[in-house]
Amino acid sequence: AGNELKEPPNGLVCVTPKLQRLNVKDNKKITSLDLRYLPKFLRYLDYSGCGIKHITFSSESRPCFASSPNVIQHALCDHLKHRHVKFLFLNDFFLNGNRELENIILGKEDDKEMLYFPSLKYLHLHENNLLQLPPHIGYQKNLETLDISDNKNLKQLPKELGNLKIYKRLQSLRKDNLILDGIDKEASLPVVLNILRSIGTKCDYNRRFKLALVGYQGRGKTTLLKTLQSKSINDILSTEGIDINKWELIKPDDKSQKIEFEAWDFAGQQDYYPTHHCFLSPRSVYLLVFRACDRQKGISELDGWLKSLEMMAPGCPVLLVGTHIDEIEQESLQNLAQEILQKYHPDKGPFPMIADICFITCKPGLIASNKEQVKSLKNAIFEVASHLHVGSTSNQVTYKPKFSDKHANAFINQKVPVIYQDLEKRIVSTAKDMKRNNQPPFVNFQTMWDKIGSELFKDKDLLQDGLEYLHHLGLVLNFETTRLRDIYFLDPQWLSKSMAILIRDHHIHPSPEIQEKPTLKQSEKEENSNKAFLLKLLDTGIVNAGELKSFLHNKNQQLCDWIDTYVELLERFEVVLRIDNDQILVPSFLPDRHIYT
Repeated sequence: AGNELKEPPNGLVCVTPKLQRLNVKDNKKITSLDLRYLPKFLRYLDYSGCGIKHITFSSESRPCFASSPNVIQHALCDHLKHRHVKFLFLNDFFLNGNRELENIILGKEDDKEMLYFPSLKYLHLHENNLLQLPPHIGYQKNLETLDISDNKNLKQLPKELGNLKIYKRLQSLRKDNLILDGIDKEASLPVVLNILRSIGTKCDYNRRFKLALVGYQGRGKTTLLKTLQSKSINDILSTEGIDINKWELIKPDDKSQKIEFEAWDFAGQQDYYPTHHCFLSPRSVYLLVFRACDRQKGISELDGWLKSLEMMAPGCPVLLVGTHIDEIEQESLQNLAQEILQKYHPDKGPFPMIADICFITCKPGLIASNKEQVKSLKNAIFEVASHLHVGSTSNQVTYKPKFSDKHANAFINQKVPVIYQDLEKRIVSTAKDMKRNNQPPFVNFQTMWDKIGSELFKDKDLLQDGLEYLHHLGLVLNFETTRLRDIYFLDPQWLSKSMAILIRDHHIHPSPEIQEKPTLKQSEKEENSNKAFLLKLLDTGIVNAGELKSFLHNKNQQLCDWIDTYVELLERFEVVLRIDNDQILVPSFLPDRHIYT
């Protein structure tokens, strides 16, 4: 580095074939680089700050510098060290600061997927004079960092670069001081990749979000949702598991704007808590409902929910909704709001940002006189959704209330292929058919492609994009664990009820009457395998796999056929824990104390 070399060092490929690091930076007189004559085992290559104008991959042969002096002048090198066309180990490539470099090559010209550097992780191309990037860059599956800053004549990015969204390795794209066609200078990495992926595809703006209502039982979540939807609130029953339905919100202050929500109403009973966190995810608007009239008790019960939301959906803001305000004074509501904001500030613990606190009553007869409360809450929901931004990764969400809702990174400004709507319809239809035929509504990716994807998309990567979009909406669920990564659940409500089958059965709910050690009279119940299973679960919290399979067979034939996947899913979210290959622990049914000795 930093010498007066006029050309790259000759003969390295011959005399140092196992060289791993080569630093030739700041040799201003080097004007060309032939990739073919680099040592094949290089891991680090630095040609930054040189005077390179041309990069080639030569097809000509050169003398072998490993041969004897008498042979060098007469014979062309023909050994294998010169025949390699891939540098399988190169991770770091520095080409920045070559002010006259207009083009680079990363692979064979007539084959986009024929890469010279398939293991490349860090590519530094800033401060050159690049006119374009080669399409091969979109097939660098291991690329983690790409810096193209300060290439003043670079106006477009190749659409192939959007392929890196699929590989999920790219963490940093530096594009400082660039003016790119169709890409805002403030656009985050996922936004840029999404724009490039959608080139040539019919798209529409994303106006759909997941809305989740959480909180303890009896706080008015279901009543609140129906009030927002302008539905009847008579004869409302407690939610079992999760209810999911669509809700179109028209902004009260601007009727021309609307957002469609997939509204998830979570059951508030304690028995369901172990399964709830399976369905909490980023890219959602959360309403945490509590009873304002409970005062300090109501404030305290927010703690667990806020911590769970921050853990499972980091970055998502939360709207707090205090109900039953007809039972508390207006002045007390103001004090309550101030106390909540002070106690649960993100600086004071693992809490999410509280976007707003709204108070409302949903009692029949009072709603008409409290329309302003409903309007205020609708506006708050709309504002939160409008200011959710794409973070630095596709799964990261940031809340930017001070930014314009026209910002490049706002979710509502992201375009989504229209064909995803067709994918959604076919998935819903497929799920109904499977349940009708007594089949569990889940498939692996290959089956998804064969049944649905191959008719809609030209390649599997596009189907993967569509499934990821539907997953974030909660319409299709996929869990990234070793055994479940390839499985797609097509009906979230079915999955919720299936996961809760161990804890929602009325036989399992402990009652005050069960205070004594089981007697011989219970042998009558043991004649029924289901009752015996449930009693054992209540007694110890432990069952074996065979008993669980028998129980599921009696309760739901579909579950019996996928017992291993079912248990893996419950394990994934710690609803159950395996003690060994046979025994399974259900923590929610461990006794709080020994009732008998």
